[in-house]
Amino acid sequence: MSFCLLSVCSVSAATRSISVLDEQGLPVPDAIIFVANSAVDESSRLRVMDQKNKQFLPSTLLIQQGQTVRFPNSDNIRHHVYSFSQTKTFELSLYGDSREPDVVFNQPGVVSLACNIHDQMKGFIFVSPGSQAWQTNQQGEAIIPDTLTQASVWHPRLSVSGTESVTVPISQQIVIALKPEIKPASRTFGSRSFGDVSLTWNRPDAQF
Repeated sequence: MSFCLLSVCSVSAATRSISVLDEQGLPVPDAIIFVANSAVDESSRLRVMDQKNKQFLPSTLLIQQGQTVRFPNSDNIRHHVYSFSQTKTFELSLYGDSREPDVVFNQPGVVSLACNIHDQMKGFIFVSPGSQAWQTNQQGEAIIPDTLTQASVWHPRLSVSGTESVTVPISQQIVIALKPEIKPASRTFGSRSFGDVSLTWNRPDAQF
């Protein structure tokens, strides 16, 4: 039986639904459940992280190692996407809807994204080491193989750095302790010019 629920696609004889909750019993959307030693699915397709209403869409994108992500801009203004993450450092300089840059992610891990122009824009790409990875929906639910007994769980609020994961036994409900949500501060460290537009570079204060 093939399935793909907000996740990298996998194959299993049987599946079950599980929930990821925080310590208050509230559902945790966009938690990633993954198996570290799973194989890469070579048939995986191009993934897309759009920019709409000055936000990344989706705010958390699950891909697997070696996949390519396209970054269209569906706003009527230009964006400047960048990442200083150790997993993948890149910069997509100021562009509008006429350009759709592609970026290849060859290393597993967490990639924190921001826009140089709009401080409220923050996104994450979780690069799974293989095809066995699943992402919870808005109700904190995910469908996983029925045979899975242990896996790792990642969420940006699991650690201050936003990069750490925890290994847990798989049960119907998985409870994880989340750090308080803190809006990142901006740090100015230089300026550059792009055509007739002068930009001041800002970055989230947290390191990823």
